[in-house]
Amino acid sequence: MKGLILAAGKGVRMKGLKGSKCLLPVRGTSLLERHIGRLLGMGIDDIIIVVGPRGGDVVRHARMSSAGARLRFAVQPAPAGIADAVRCAVPLLGKDDFALCLGDEMFYGDRPMEMLRFFSETGAHCICGVVPGEPAEEIRKCYTVMTDNQGNLLALEEKPRQPFNEFKGTGFCLFRAEALGPLGVLQPNPESGQYELCDWVAACIGAGLQCKVFAFAEREFNINTREDYENAEKYGRQEPESAEKNNSVGSAEEMGGLP
Repeated sequence: MKGLILAAGKGVRMKGLKGSKCLLPVRGTSLLERHIGRLLGMGIDDIIIVVGPRGGDVVRHARMSSAGARLRFAVQPAPAGIADAVRCAVPLLGKDDFALCLGDEMFYGDRPMEMLRFFSETGAHCICGVVPGEPAEEIRKCYTVMTDNQGNLLALEEKPRQPFNEFKGTGFCLFRAEALGPLGVLQPNPESGQYELCDWVAACIGAGLQCKVFAFAEREFNINTREDYENAEKYGRQEPESAEKNNSVGSAEEMGGLP
């Protein structure tokens, strides 16, 4: 399995930011370093990072923060959505399964090893990490998921006006190589003009691939604004140190009944 970190975002809504959002330190450690560390902790040392045309700062930081990892880089020429960024990395992904990380996400109480085991045991083609118990205003920043009672994904909606439930979708997802097939024929979203993650996963479902959700973390912060960044820092200061460590999440019942 390979790791794929998307770090091409410019952070245009972060006033005063110089460089990539993924280089922002949360509790003293950059988001990029956290993603690399998470992947290494999962036993994934072959890591691809997608950067923008001026992503030299990301490349340098990654190389200084990746002891034990084999790093390779792909370039997304222009911002055209998450699925487009993944498509830029397809030649490097080859025919391997992969873990997808968004460079601007911060997690507390994440459990990547349990999600990896679930991926292996179920044989699903895609597992989307979700955060249970989130208010509607938080889910509207990301995406909402509809599932059956087996945790199979039935539908997704990006930035929904009315979320399906209290599960907030995240960018941490595990994919089989077969999921790249629907990506190759994906069309831009008619509203955003972008190649969206939700549209890609929906295309996988439409192609007959099995997609599931997994209660991945206690909290997720998608850092797009200065307020998002400050909230991620504030939450970290309020929580015990164990909330940052993997495997700190409770039972399936405590996580909303999902695996």
